[in-house]
Amino acid sequence: MKKIFSLCLGLLLLATGVALARNIQVTDALGRKVTIKAPVERAVFYIGYEFIPYLDLWEQTVGLSLWAFQEEEFRKLAGPHLKRLKPVGTATHPNLEALLALKPDLVLTWTYQPRAVNTISALGVPVVTLDPEGLCDLFGTLDLLAKVFDKEPRGEKLAKAMKQVLSDLKARVSSCRRVRAVFMWNRPTRVSGKKGVVPELIRAAGGKNMGDELSIAYADVSLEHIVMWNPEVIFIWGNARFGPEDILKDTRLSRVEAVRTHRVYKLPSWSTWSPRAVLLAVWMAKRLHPDKIDQKFFTREEDLINQFLKQ
Repeated sequence: MKKIFSLCLGLLLLATGVALARNIQVTDALGRKVTIKAPVERAVFYIGYEFIPYLDLWEQTVGLSLWAFQEEEFRKLAGPHLKRLKPVGTATHPNLEALLALKPDLVLTWTYQPRAVNTISALGVPVVTLDPEGLCDLFGTLDLLAKVFDKEPRGEKLAKAMKQVLSDLKARVSSCRRVRAVFMWNRPTRVSGKKGVVPELIRAAGGKNMGDELSIAYADVSLEHIVMWNPEVIFIWGNARFGPEDILKDTRLSRVEAVRTHRVYKLPSWSTWSPRAVLLAVWMAKRLHPDKIDQKFFTREEDLINQFLKQ
């Protein structure tokens, strides 16, 4: 199992004054050792950009993935900040000219395109790849960002709030029967396997992820396999181009309990690689265990996380 975000912090005094410049060495999701000059002042986020508002990184960010400008939920979080940030292509198809014009001192991106990572690194720009395989890695991402952006006190408070949400949720659902659930991604036959943040969120919500029998993060299965699993609840990724109505009218799934009882739900289009991931667990728990999780509980937990948007 790869070790993500193991931090070797070596502080190097470079100057005197209010800000203490330092070099931080991190091991990223590809196992690469990357040295970053902190605090980062000109970051480009291809992924992980939902951390920006919660850690207040707007003034230290210069560029974003093209997708960030198209995601309505992120646009709401960004507000007027979005106007000064520049699009730099996507993680799979980076616009190198636009990227280099911003003179970034850190680029955060996926693991999926090692060639792009190597190309950007060869141009002298520090690149850190992210690929959280679970909640532990998600907290590791938060810790990493807080360190390199010099936001450690805020990061620690945010991590504490996120853990509080998970603790509150566990207190409500830990004694409940595990409800059989399937999480569908960009198509009904692509489901969450055992690895990744999503299956951990399902478990935290008091569900039994039927894809746990698959040892990978995402898997393509047949509709017949989903019928065999017979989930009591079906969740759909918030950015999928299909919705509950498509599943409910698919006669091939008519014998599935979730379809028969109309317990098919499309999640909000929040990133699972952000502080709001823990709120997705509460959102799912509200559908899995409506007798234990009500709107009042959800609102209280949401306030714990969203207080950081107002600071």
